[in-house]
Amino acid sequence: MDVDKKFLGITAGIVTVILIVAIVISWVLINPRISRPGTGITPQQVSPISNSGHTYYVSKTGNNTSGLSWSTAWDELNQIKWSVIQPGDTILLDGGSTKMVYTTTLTVGKSGTQAAPINIKRAKESGRNGKVVIFGGRSMPLPYCGQKNYVNQTTGVTDNGIDVGTNSWISIDGMNWGGIVIYGHSSDGINFDNNSSNDTLRNMEIYDNGSAFQSAGIWQPQTAGHGVFLQGSNLTFEQMNIYDNADDAFNSESGISNLTIRRSWLHITREDPTQAGLPFNQCVHQDGIQIFGGGVQSGVLIEDSVFGPGLKEGTILGQLLTSSGVQATVNNVIIRNTLFMNKVINIMGYPQVKEKDWRIDHVTAYSQLQAIFLEGSGNTVTNSIFYGGQFYLPDGLANSSGNCQWHTTGYTASIIGLTADPSFVTDVAPFNENTPLVQLANSNFALQATSPCKGQGSSITSVAQFLKMVTGS
Repeated sequence: MDVDKKFLGITAGIVTVILIVAIVISWVLINPRISRPGTGITPQQVSPISNSGHTYYVSKTGNNTSGLSWSTAWDELNQIKWSVIQPGDTILLDGGSTKMVYTTTLTVGKSGTQAAPINIKRAKESGRNGKVVIFGGRSMPLPYCGQKNYVNQTTGVTDNGIDVGTNSWISIDGMNWGGIVIYGHSSDGINFDNNSSNDTLRNMEIYDNGSAFQSAGIWQPQTAGHGVFLQGSNLTFEQMNIYDNADDAFNSESGISNLTIRRSWLHITREDPTQAGLPFNQCVHQDGIQIFGGGVQSGVLIEDSVFGPGLKEGTILGQLLTSSGVQATVNNVIIRNTLFMNKVINIMGYPQVKEKDWRIDHVTAYSQLQAIFLEGSGNTVTNSIFYGGQFYLPDGLANSSGNCQWHTTGYTASIIGLTADPSFVTDVAPFNENTPLVQLANSNFALQATSPCKGQGSSITSVAQFLKMVTGS
């Protein structure tokens, strides 16, 4: 009897221990604040889970109440009730059957999280999948340089099309090429503030943003008014069509970190009617991307894109002020599989700014003045084709191989590879400063079958081919 009691006591003890262990294990598994051995997950690494995931609607046909359906949709962009928006939510924008025009700024009012970004996108259902147009109110296009008798419209014009502010983990998507159109604003198409981060913008057409000023009886675009005014970190732009703004396609005076521009076309289509071959805004910068402030910064990736025609500089990443020293140095820049076709300068850091670790690979560049302007150390140029223009590489290159150059000048010995006519499908030999921008835009930089430069340069060889790639047609 005593043995049986002892046995039962031991058994009960074992069962109790097992139950306690099971409870502890279960509690650990369901409690994200406790780390689990072997998983590498710590409390700081567990991303918050969105308990919302609601979809809200914006439409000119809505009654501007709850925003929870098309019938109760907020009827303008400035009517979005950001107090109810939570990480993980989606805001759908009605594009009508062909287009729907909004006349207020899309001002983002809240951040998402890494696990639950806030998604703003054009609707895809039939009858609502037309273009979402964000119109700033200026119906008169910007003046060309030196224009007389221009009517400058300022009343009723909003500053920016989209203002992301300091918000992070925001995705804004037109859902296909040019699905969101932004034009006619007095400042920038899209504006970011310093602390914005981890934002992604896709499928937008941005043009004719900026302002004008008059001097000595003539008008010209103001040196401001960009497609995108950049600040912040980990910003991604994909399938952007940015052109004909007062100044640059992308511009930053406060600095960036880890910027990506992918599958995008940055260009000028309007020509100066008084000067053949020149862009309408040739008296200002009109660069593809300019960074002229922010000190030492790092991380730019440009790939699978087209820069030009009509830009003054494809890239101008840096600034030197003699009175106060270096204002901006941009290191760790990657430019790959991209077509440049600008008459002035295609790829540029900045004079006397010693940028580091630029990697240029599988680029095709047509130039008349400057092909590459780089100083500093750790820079490489590989597998690229350069037709025309000067190389300014006073510090040499850390690596150069597999390139092809023709009609180039300057530090040509730094670009290792062939010196041979690449034999583009379009004969660009007759091109000069008066060649119309549309003629450049319609040129084909694919290599003929007999080209000695096969395997080099960008796989993107024309605007037509690029547009087919991004539109799928």
